[in-house]
Amino acid sequence: MPEDWQFEHHRASIFFDTDLSKKMEEVQAEILVVSGVATNVAVEGSVRDASDRGLKVVVLSDCCIAASSDRHENALKNMEMLATEIMTADEYVQWLKGANGSS
Repeated sequence: MPEDWQFEHHRASIFFDTDLSKKMEEVQAEILVVSGVATNVAVEGSVRDASDRGLKVVVLSDCCIAASSDRHENALKNMEMLATEIMTADEYVQWLKGANGSS
């Protein structure tokens, strides 16, 4: 969507050397939705960083990929321990509809 933010980053966390933290503070955002490559590196690194910052994190499991399915699944299991919601994109859309009172 045009109002969505996208950031390109070159380290394991999306927060490193980007304006994400500043933008989130400006709009008082409390939830970060994450997808990307690789689940076990950049996605997990960003989720850990976001969790350390006190943010609620939603990982779109079917919008992430790793070099192998084992690495992908193990990273998802690791992120479950960080107070993270792991869901598919379809589940997220349904969650958004419920949060907005839409059916």
